[in-house]
Amino acid sequence: MPELLPATHRAKMQLTYWQRALTVREQSGDVGGVAESLNNIGSIYRAQGQFEDAQDSFQRALVLLNRTNDRPGMAMTLGNISECYAEAGRLEEAVKAGEQALAVRERLGDASAIATTHVLIASFLRGLWREDEAQKHLERALAMREAVGSPSEVVECLLALSAIHTRLGRLAEALRAAQRALSLAEKSNNGAEVAASLTSIGLAQIRLGRIEQALEGLRRALGLREDLQDTAGAADTLSVIGEAYQAHQRQDTAQEHLQRALDMQESLGRVEPIGRTLSRMGRSYFAQGRLALAMNAQLRALSILEGLGDQIAIAAILGELGATYGAQGRKNEALDFYKRALALQEKQGNPNVIAETLIQTGGILEEVGKAAEGQQLFRRALSLLEPLSDKLAIARACRTLARSLWGTGGRTEAIPLLERALDIHNQAGMRTETIRELETLSRCYSDLGQQPRAERYLLAATQLRSEGPGGQRG
Repeated sequence: MPELLPATHRAKMQLTYWQRALTVREQSGDVGGVAESLNNIGSIYRAQGQFEDAQDSFQRALVLLNRTNDRPGMAMTLGNISECYAEAGRLEEAVKAGEQALAVRERLGDASAIATTHVLIASFLRGLWREDEAQKHLERALAMREAVGSPSEVVECLLALSAIHTRLGRLAEALRAAQRALSLAEKSNNGAEVAASLTSIGLAQIRLGRIEQALEGLRRALGLREDLQDTAGAADTLSVIGEAYQAHQRQDTAQEHLQRALDMQESLGRVEPIGRTLSRMGRSYFAQGRLALAMNAQLRALSILEGLGDQIAIAAILGELGATYGAQGRKNEALDFYKRALALQEKQGNPNVIAETLIQTGGILEEVGKAAEGQQLFRRALSLLEPLSDKLAIARACRTLARSLWGTGGRTEAIPLLERALDIHNQAGMRTETIRELETLSRCYSDLGQQPRAERYLLAATQLRSEGPGGQRG
């Protein structure tokens, strides 16, 4: 059996064929044929990474198709142009060309092609970290694909939406989208899509605190990806499993999974996943108190993420570096990292994330003797959280501000904040936190000389401590 021609030789032969066809068609005045030849020549150049030559061919084809008002040809060529720009790293231009292709396809009324173009534009926007705009395109594509598309096309949209919701902290929406994707993938018996859906579900569940559920699905996803010999997918799932064990305070097991993931990702040269895994490793090392290793992983992650331009992830890793430097006693450097994180987060506008960084920054300011400035940040954090439904975050902000005020003589203001934190934790059924707040209030009233109140709070804490988690006496 003859050996297959090397890919480069085949490409050269194809290029020669289409260049000859172009010459013949130009001589015969076959405008449509010339455009077809130019598109094929452009596609060959694009596959070889010769993006400028590819764009030249595509643009020449587009001029001819515009002249003859060949809308299907224009839409196809604009799609080629947009993808070529994207592969060359020129994502802003890719978005513009994609939007031009979308406008032509909308005039043609081909719902399937319109949906595909929305997905394409969304991928470019996600590369620019413009997640909200990408979400709108994906939602339009999803609506069309649910009407006319295949199950796999619907799953593609749902998983992309789940990823966006997860990045933006909308975890309930992320979980719903991924669960819908899983249902469709299981009905289609598509192992790769089942594994991808389970991994997305697992990531959302981890961040919702449902660790055991997450691990069960993630182990299944890993098994499927290993059976399919999907090395890249298996590495991604291993990295998420590492995050689950990290959240479960099983740091050695987390490190084992994360190192396996990192080794696989580095062998594949997958830059963005490497950055995510290094971020997770940094958090795990920090939880173990291995601060030098945490800093090394975090700085490597930051370098990668800055190269990618992922502003959300950059802000997160800057905050983590602030915590690591702070734990090493390098307070001024910690402050610098926190302030850089805060500047990015305020542009992104997620109040929960901003409030968390404000509280961390305020804590460092207190430690360097700037308690008043720290309290200003604690108040800002509380005011950001007030309109939200995250009562536990409000309780933390109340407690943090109260502790700071108490230490600087603001006792009258501190007591109501502690009472509020107590009320939130009690209503949430958080026994350990409720006992802590009762004992704190007991000490506060004792310091104020109000012994009857101090004794009432202490008695309540003692009674609650003597009861089991189900309310039974120990």
